[in-house]
Amino acid sequence: MKNKVVIKGDKLTGFEMSWILDEITSAELIYEVKSAEDQKAALNKITDELNISAIQSHYFSELYTENNEPIKFKAKPVNPRAEIKDNRLVYHFELALAQPQTVTGKSFKLFTFEPSYYLYMGYEKASDVTATEQHLCQVSMIEPIVNQQLRLYASKLDKTEKPDMPSDKSLSLGAQFAQKVSIVCQ
Repeated sequence: MKNKVVIKGDKLTGFEMSWILDEITSAELIYEVKSAEDQKAALNKITDELNISAIQSHYFSELYTENNEPIKFKAKPVNPRAEIKDNRLVYHFELALAQPQTVTGKSFKLFTFEPSYYLYMGYEKASDVTATEQHLCQVSMIEPIVNQQLRLYASKLDKTEKPDMPSDKSLSLGAQFAQKVSIVCQ
């Protein structure tokens, strides 16, 4: 993933996200586009399908204030589009907040993860997380701290097994391995 924290004036308004799909899924979707009579229409159809998946999964994301209060997102992604880049399908969209948040003296945490842990959602490097207003807020990607017992448990699961997950997805196996985007504002 890549993520640009969007700050306009003194408000956090959302996140410009880019999700790079895995090689196998990308290959299937790229084949679908390239073999279509109308490639633009095929790419638009894939974008619509990705929108539905993102919406149904609450964008695979959770945002919290410094007091661990959840912040809601808008119901639909803003300016979604898909493109083929370096033989991968990339889904771009803005994950907008339902209510922009004042940033002065505040901090926020964003987690993006797939609850089951079978689908990796992560940043390859810390520089994949940026902000539009670097002088107002410092953003950083923080790796999760996962104990060895949980790592061993996760490594022993196969595709046919379901992790013993609580009903609260924030306690799910995927959430425990999720990287955190920290946003600390002056």
